[in-house]
Amino acid sequence: MLLTKTFQRFSSLANSPYPRLHPHFVPTLQTTESTTTKVPLPLTSPKNVIVLGAGLVSRPLIKYFARDPMLNIKILTKDLGNDTHFYDNNVQLYDVDCMDKDVMTDFLDQCDLVISLLPRKMHFNVANMCLESRRCLVTPSYASPELLSLDKEARDRGILILNELGLAPGIDHMLSKRIFDEVENNGGKVTAYNSWTGGLPTPKSVDNSMGYKFTWDPEGVLMNIWNPIKFIENSHLFNSDGGEIIKFLRPINILDGLELEGYPNRDSAKYIELYKIPHAKTVLRGTLRFSGYYRALEAFRKIGLLTREPLDWEVTDGMTFREFIDITIRQNYPSLPSHYSTEQLLLKVLDNDEKSFADLKSLGLLSDTLIEPGRNPVQILASFMTKWYHLKPGDRDWAVTIQRVEIEWGEGSKSRMVAMYSLLGGDVSMGEDTAMAVSVGLPIAIAAKLILRREINETGVHYPLKANMYKPILKELEEEGLEFSNISYPLF
Repeated sequence: MLLTKTFQRFSSLANSPYPRLHPHFVPTLQTTESTTTKVPLPLTSPKNVIVLGAGLVSRPLIKYFARDPMLNIKILTKDLGNDTHFYDNNVQLYDVDCMDKDVMTDFLDQCDLVISLLPRKMHFNVANMCLESRRCLVTPSYASPELLSLDKEARDRGILILNELGLAPGIDHMLSKRIFDEVENNGGKVTAYNSWTGGLPTPKSVDNSMGYKFTWDPEGVLMNIWNPIKFIENSHLFNSDGGEIIKFLRPINILDGLELEGYPNRDSAKYIELYKIPHAKTVLRGTLRFSGYYRALEAFRKIGLLTREPLDWEVTDGMTFREFIDITIRQNYPSLPSHYSTEQLLLKVLDNDEKSFADLKSLGLLSDTLIEPGRNPVQILASFMTKWYHLKPGDRDWAVTIQRVEIEWGEGSKSRMVAMYSLLGGDVSMGEDTAMAVSVGLPIAIAAKLILRREINETGVHYPLKANMYKPILKELEEEGLEFSNISYPLF
């Protein structure tokens, strides 16, 4: 199995009050800090790039760009922050509303390419501004239907809008397509495809029953369960409007010793066509989490915390989270007896599941911690979870993606190919990058350099699925120190 090649002993990482990992089984310690000073994919003439957004993901991207003296980078953001120590002379920061078309037009007219690290919902507006200015755009996010509708106009205007260039979607796409093209070139056909990706804390960093730390967009992470899902498994098509956590949750036994669970991610069925794998009877892409995460989300859902519907009652100053939970349950379940205590209410809503009750209590949902007022329940919950369950000094995160492909060859034999990428992040409190930031930021930066060098010259709206895209991006990621494992073995 691929484990001997990809994993090694590093038992000190597994010392956690919530053990998720066998003491002798942990990810390869692949650090996020590149020490190379060489200019990556050097440019031969000066170029200007605009980066929209200055969050954690921008750090490795900017550091990669800054090594090329031919590249001038302008970061546009409404939150400059104080962490600019890694910036070089060819990087400038501007306090700008990226949705202000008049201001943006001036910047776009002076650049060669735009990278948007803004929330996904903003990409369509950014793309329209790029179309008007005839500037290429690169994003890490899923391409929305609205963005895809710009394909013809982008082709007509001669620009490229390249999406899905993070970890998932992104690196998972490229590792998968590399396998698919190899199979096709050797006369085989893909009969099953599973891809699982997770951004997780390392076992030593886990200090809560969810097995999770919030490092980005906590509301988005919590609300992901409402995304409609569609996948094919053993020739059966499964559909859901979202929110059916328990129905589609499954243990993932692809890494020995890890208590992992997976939940399907959005529309997997569409990738039959995008990946060109028409013979696949299973196509499933999903999100990895440690055991306990989805049980907590199901409990949040039952209480009524996972909604952006505005509160119809007032959150008063000095309200505790215990009081907030009590009122929320009484509002959502008016038939419950009025004399019930908060504990009784919660147990009833959780169908007397004492394990889930204990988990929520340990997370602090019945505590006297003061809540931060918000417009809706998920905003209040996200603020609470981010405050208490973030990466603390000494914590590291772990980014992992695994693709498992089953193949039938022309002579009738069968085999399985597995690709894997695993990266441990640095200590954020020491100014180091998270594994997720590196895994999202570097593919975007590399793709941008390839576009500027005209080695990627497509027009229209695209994913990184063509060989002239994924091959050089994966190669450059390896040059930057990231490792990809691949194995193949027969099936009998």
